[in-house]
Amino acid sequence: MNDDLKKKYEILKELSRTKNKHNKWKENLLFVEFIEKLDSYEMLSEMDSELISEKLSYSVCISEGGHVIWDKLKCNNLVIKYEKISGCIDVSKQYYVLWNNLDLPIIKSRLKSIINYVEDLEAVDFDYLLISEDFDIIMEAKKNGYVRIGFINI
Repeated sequence: MNDDLKKKYEILKELSRTKNKHNKWKENLLFVEFIEKLDSYEMLSEMDSELISEKLSYSVCISEGGHVIWDKLKCNNLVIKYEKISGCIDVSKQYYVLWNNLDLPIIKSRLKSIINYVEDLEAVDFDYLLISEDFDIIMEAKKNGYVRIGFINI
């Protein structure tokens, strides 16, 4: 194989790897079922997902395991059951869902729709973060139907 042919072959291999990574979420049936139940959603591109993750890293300390380090986050926070969320915050706002499983794309949907299917959400990945579109509220799943909500002043 000559050098030009080798370069073309390497480019094709890289494109194939990238395409497989982008479509890996389609193999996760629980994820597909969850997003199909949502009233509406937007799946972020890889570039937009990177921007959201970068913005999050500037405002919130995240452990290597993907959990919020609440002691380092200067915010008011509380732990409540999911069914009580609508009494604390506006559930009509858009929220990002960031998964601990990095093969899953970030999605954006109305909080009300997300919490209506919280069991499906947790079936996809037990560890996830919900972040309001304007980055002033962050939520982290806890056990037994509880969530920790942080009200951030950026």
